[in-house]
Order: sequence, then C-alpha cells, then structure tokens
Amino acid sequence: MTAELLTTAEAVRLVPVLRPEIIDGAAFLPDDGRLDVHALLTSYLRRARATGTVTRWQATVTAVLREGARCAGVRTERGDVVRARWVVNAAGAWAAEIGHLAGALPIPLVPHRRTIALFDPPGGLDARGWPFVSCDQDGVYFSPESGGVLVSPMDEDPMPPHDARPDERRVAEAFDKLGRVAPALVPRHVRRSWAGLRTFAPDRVPVVGEDPTRPGFFWLAGQGGCGIETSPILGRVAADLITTGRTTAFDAARLAPARFAAE
Repeated sequence: MTAELLTTAEAVRLVPVLRPEIIDGAAFLPDDGRLDVHALLTSYLRRARATGTVTRWQATVTAVLREGARCAGVRTERGDVVRARWVVNAAGAWAAEIGHLAGALPIPLVPHRRTIALFDPPGGLDARGWPFVSCDQDGVYFSPESGGVLVSPMDEDPMPPHDARPDERRVAEAFDKLGRVAPALVPRHVRRSWAGLRTFAPDRVPVVGEDPTRPGFFWLAGQGGCGIETSPILGRVAADLITTGRTTAFDAARLAPARFAAE
C-alpha cells in the first residue's frame, strides 16, 4: 500500500472544500479503492448456492441443539430443526445472544450504532473525483456516494442488538462536525440517512475459532466496522479451521475465542 504525505495546500487542491487553517497536512492513499458491497455479497450467495448451500430467510434461531457436550444444529422460530456437525455463529450484532443459546463462552460482544447521512453537495460542487476523507481529530468522515456525498459523525453508541435506525441528533452532529472541516459542503437538505450496528469484542479484535467450552460451536464475530473488508481472509481462516483444524492464512491464536476464557 502506498501512502503519500501531503502539505496543506496539496490536500486542499485534492479536496477544495477543506478549511486550510485547520489542516496541518494529510496522508493520501492513491491505491485505495471502493468495494461494491452488493456485488460482493451477491457473488458469495451465488457461489454458495452453486455448491449446494441451502439458505433460509426470516428464520430466527431460538435454540442451539446439543448431543452431549457438542453442538449439533439449531431450531428456528418456525419449529424447523437443522442438524449440523458445526454451528457457525456469524450473527453480527446478535452473536453474543446466539452464544448464550449455545451455552458457549460468555464473550462480551457489544453492538455500537454508526450513523450515515447522504446529501447533494450545495452550490453546484462536484464531489465525484474526491477521495474518502477522514478527520479523526474532529470525528467526521465524508465521501462521494451515489452522485452525492455521505457523511458520518463516527458515532459509536453501545446498545442492544436491533434493526438500527438513524438518530436525528447524530445526523445533526455529523453536519456540525462537517461545518468545522468543510463548511462549504454543509447542505440545506438531507437526501436520506441510515444506521448500522458495528459489533466489537473488548479488545476490538475479531473472534474466530471454535469455542473452548462448547465443541462444534464456531465463532465468526466481532468484525466491527470491517466485516465486508475482512470477509475474504476471515472466511478463509474459518473454513481452514473447521475443515482441517489449522490455517496458514493468519495467526489464528490472535483471533481465538479462548483468549476470553480467563476473563
């Protein structure tokens, strides 16, 4: 990965709406790109179906089945029973709850809400060629998106798992922060806003591996805000560990749920 250090003037030339008086410089990553999330997820599903995977939608898991000490499948709210040699807990914000159903290690995974707003740039500004801009000092990022600009106040409000909705106070906070960094970009209207839950373990490292107290129960959780970016490598690590018990793709011990066993 290439990183270029920019002066204040160079940063403003790249993104003309930035306030030069608050910028000492910037780091620019010219080789970075944007993921097409929809295309990536669709390709995962297409490949899974082609290899025989059966998907069940809107089927909430209400119980994790056991045979002796080992997990043996799940039961859904419809009463369906799905038998399996492994139960993979990739439940995102609900991962801790599924772990509780399994009687697995009580890993304190906590969902945090992140708010995003999308707007049309005012005054005929053309943001299409701008990079993703993140200002950690002011706690805000913005980026071209869908012909407009998205902005986030980098909020991380801890809360129980649920279908997240944007908080209007956080949307207002995003534009207040944007006004400090790029005042010419603050719009009069919001096109739309949304929110998602980013789930973290206490050490903010993903949790990937078989539960040390519940054989057959495999954690694939705690990816925070990087789930889609890390899905290729974490998916490979998980597949390796489930099928062979080891992996050369990453140091699996750093991800193992056993690190929480003594806490």
